[in-house]
Parts: sequence; structure tokens; C-alpha cells
Amino acid sequence: MVTAFSATVALVVGVVLVWPMMLAISAVTALVAVDAHFAIKARRKKVAITLVVDITIAGAACVLAGVPPVGVAMVTAYFVVLVAVLGRSTRAWPVGLYALTMGVVATSAPVLFDLAEPPIERTIAAGVAAVVVFGVATIEIVRRFVSSIRQRAEQEERRVRMSNAIAVASRALVAEDDARALAFALEAIREAIGAPIAFVEQNVQGDPDGLTAVVVESVTTYDDVHPAFLCGVRTPWRSMPGAQSHLEGGAPFLFRVAEAAGTDFDRSGKGGARSEVNIPIVLNNTWVGVIGIADVLPDRHWKQDELTLMRTLADLTAAFWQRVEDLRVRDSMIGSLDGRLRYEEALAKASTSLLGERGVGVDGALESIGIAARVDEVYITQTIHSSDGHPTALVTTSWV
Repeated sequence: MVTAFSATVALVVGVVLVWPMMLAISAVTALVAVDAHFAIKARRKKVAITLVVDITIAGAACVLAGVPPVGVAMVTAYFVVLVAVLGRSTRAWPVGLYALTMGVVATSAPVLFDLAEPPIERTIAAGVAAVVVFGVATIEIVRRFVSSIRQRAEQEERRVRMSNAIAVASRALVAEDDARALAFALEAIREAIGAPIAFVEQNVQGDPDGLTAVVVESVTTYDDVHPAFLCGVRTPWRSMPGAQSHLEGGAPFLFRVAEAAGTDFDRSGKGGARSEVNIPIVLNNTWVGVIGIADVLPDRHWKQDELTLMRTLADLTAAFWQRVEDLRVRDSMIGSLDGRLRYEEALAKASTSLLGERGVGVDGALESIGIAARVDEVYITQTIHSSDGHPTALVTTSWV
């Protein structure tokens, strides 16, 4: 922008003052400045050499054209701005110093070589042009500098926000056994990404639909969210083979909501979304579910750190589900062992009552069995034949 503006100012000065050499120098400096600009933008090989050559050509042209000293400053501004604004990618700050040096040399050349001084009106015009160009260049440099600082601050704030979300999700899913732990973790991730909807789907085998995704947790900023994101909603994966193929392979899937308009999978409308990304949850090399984030922006660009955050939550969720399953198996084993011990204890007590030194003790045996089995009544029956010849049960002993 500064290059184009500077060339325009030089061109206007040349036309107004009928200064052919100024027209020539404006054309030369514009060409070399554009060359330098694209050398930096395209990260051309040997950028520094290109800039040095361009600056030297511009300085020599200024001397040959008899440009006043203040006009040389305008040409120098081209390269100072280029290096100051774009030098962060090329690290060519020494080239900027060379541009200033060339400006000083070009300014001193008329004195050193005893060249004729230009008319005063041309000197004044060139001075005004230089002031204008340097003013615009300074504003541009300051604007870019402030923008760069703001961008770095936003990046740091974003990094901290993502790190805090991971910390909250980790505490919820690793240190807690609460049933709402997954909701706490999901809300932290949703807030960090800045989307209105986040959900977790778990794969289950269902008949006759086969592998089916079931929404097991959902958080949203909406008071009335779209039914597709409600807990308990089931979606057969066979109806979305493309999504299933991506997710089974461990890759993220970008759900094109617009393409689903009018179908059973339309998630737009009130409380819905217009863009969605899904990350697979993998447990023991098996795809077991999905972490999903949805937004109302149709062209939402999902950044790499957002996808990384979602994948971290997917790993934490897989570990959480594994821990829940391990606890269930442990409790089942403990319950089974406890029942077995109770029955063995009852058998031992019954045996002692029936075969102990005190002789037969049926009542004590029945009581031990009843307590161990946690029932209200225990009977011992004897099968006899009734008067009509049919077998029947006769209660001989009972415990109530």
C-alpha cells in the first residue's frame, strides 16, 4: 500500500511540475520496490541480495535524475517500510539500515560530484512528497506493530484458555466418579472453543439398526436445543457410511449440515447448528463413540488447536469409560464373592447344626440358610402320595 501511494505521489509531482526526470525516477523506484515487495512476500531465495540490489539501483537512479535530497528520502522510505513491516519473516533488518545508508549517500552525491542543484520549487515539492510518504509509512508501521502485538496477545490468551479447559476436563474425568463428570468436562471444552453446542455419542449394538450412536451427554447455551442433540437420541451409523468410514479410521469428520437439509439428519433450524465437527473416541483400538462440537456459523473454520483440544477430551473420555467399566466389573466380582462367602458360611453353620455334638438341629440349619440367602421363609418338605394317588408336598419343618 505504501509503495503504491509513494509512487503515485512521485508521479503527481512529476506531472504538475513538468519534471520528466521525476517521472522516470518514480517509475524506476516503483518497479524496484514492487520487486523487493514480492521477493519478501514470496520468500524468494536470497531475499537479502535482491533487496540490496534493488536499493542500490534506486539510489543510483536518484543521483542520476538529480532528485533533491528530500526526494531521495521518499525513495528510501519504500525499502524501510518493506523491511520494517515484512522483515519479521525475512529477518532482514540490516537491509533496512543499508537503505538508510544509501539514502544518505544519494543525498550527498550532488555535493561530492559537484552536480547542479535543482530549482527551489522542485526541492520544496519533493520535500512535501517525502513528508507525506514518511507520514503514511510511519502510520503503516505503527499499525502493523500494534496489530502484531494484539495478535500475539490473542494467541497467548487462547493458549491459556485451551490449557485451562484441558485442566478442568482432566480433573472432572480423572479424579471424579460423579455421574455428571462428563458434562463438566464437556462444558469446559465447549466454552474454550466458543461453540453453542457440544455432545458425546456412544456406540451401541442395536437391533435391527446395527451399530448405533446414542447421545449420552450434551451441553448447550440454548434454552431449547434441537432434538438431534438431546440425550438418548439414537442415530444408526449405517445411514451415514461416509462418517462411519472417517471415524472408524480415526480421522475427524466435518458434518455438512447444509447437505442434510430436508432429511432425517437435518440439524439446522431453531436451537440447531449449521456446521459440526466430530472426533472419534477410541478405546483399546476400537471406535466406541464421538465427541462433537456444533456451531451456527455455516463457514466455521475449525482450527488445529480446537481439534487437538477435542481429541484430548476424546482420550480422557475413553479413559473415563474404561475406569467406569473397571469399577463395574470390580463391584460385580465383589458382590459375587460376597454371595459365595455367605453361602459357604451358611453351609458350614447348617452342617454344624445338623452334625454337631448336640445332635440334630434342623431349626438352626434353616435359620443359617435363611439369613445367608436373605429370605423371609425356609421350608423342608417331604413328598407323599395323597389319597387320590397324586404326589404332594408335606411341610415337615420351617423357619420364618
